[in-house]
Amino acid sequence: MKKILFTVILLVSFFGLQSQELQLFQYYLLNPYLMNPAMAGYNQQTEIRATLAQQWIGIAGAPSTQSISAHTNLGKGLGFGGYLYNDKNGLNKETGFNLTGAYHIELGENQKLLKVRKLSFGLGVSGFQHTVNLAEFTEHDYDPAVDGAEKSAFAMDFNVGTFFRYDGLFAGFSAAGFGFQKLSIYNDATEPNFPTHLFLNVGYLFSSAEKLLIQPSVVYKFNTNKHHQIDINLKAIYLQLNNQQYWIAMSLRRNLDKDHPQFLDLIAMAGLNYSGFLFAYAYDFGLSELNSSHSGSHQIMLGFSLKRAKKHCITCPVF
Repeated sequence: MKKILFTVILLVSFFGLQSQELQLFQYYLLNPYLMNPAMAGYNQQTEIRATLAQQWIGIAGAPSTQSISAHTNLGKGLGFGGYLYNDKNGLNKETGFNLTGAYHIELGENQKLLKVRKLSFGLGVSGFQHTVNLAEFTEHDYDPAVDGAEKSAFAMDFNVGTFFRYDGLFAGFSAAGFGFQKLSIYNDATEPNFPTHLFLNVGYLFSSAEKLLIQPSVVYKFNTNKHHQIDINLKAIYLQLNNQQYWIAMSLRRNLDKDHPQFLDLIAMAGLNYSGFLFAYAYDFGLSELNSSHSGSHQIMLGFSLKRAKKHCITCPVF
């Protein structure tokens, strides 16, 4: 019984470690800066975003995430930003920060809506406090590994990214998990292996009417533990005067692991930008075997943009 209990705790901790800060990267359609540090200051304005997410409604201890981010363009091609986040996932809780810097190289003078040409690089450093609460596991024989105590440790991490846009075509690459330190919560025998995660995205932004933009894109995710995943996205943006825009999007997510390939999520999104204010909502229907146990996941984002550059009509012209 002790071995089974101990195994359950390790599995919960392992998946908790992999789903905390990285969970923020799933929100790239709402806030691309969270996944790629090269997006800091990309739109030559200050962007503030707050994201609330609750996964798997109806399941006790399901992941719940809150974050706030801000980034700005400092001029001369420099961007700077950061975000704070808090995530609770079962027995695991994590609170952390990320600070990023970016450098943008203009590849042309034409800054019309579909004629932006730019190459960007970004680097980020993060720190987080990870806590595992074993207080619920109290009715068991004595076991040093399952003592009902709260265990906590601090660690650092790095992430890098680059982003390229040439007219309507865009492509980005980012990676997280460099320099991750082993947590002192575990000993060497039970320490979960935290892999390096890599994200590759390609898409195209084109106009199908005078005020309507269509943006298909693909995001491929993989890590050094050989887990593969792909997102197929389609976004439609309707433009109006005075920097107003309305958009809807769909995303289909599929696991590509050869041992268990399956569709994971179908996500529907809608948002609006009005006078610098932004509101977006996403609902994740869930397509995996877990779907019968919950009623979906919700994401809400609120934001504000300052000193919007007139030459940029699209707040997030990517993904």
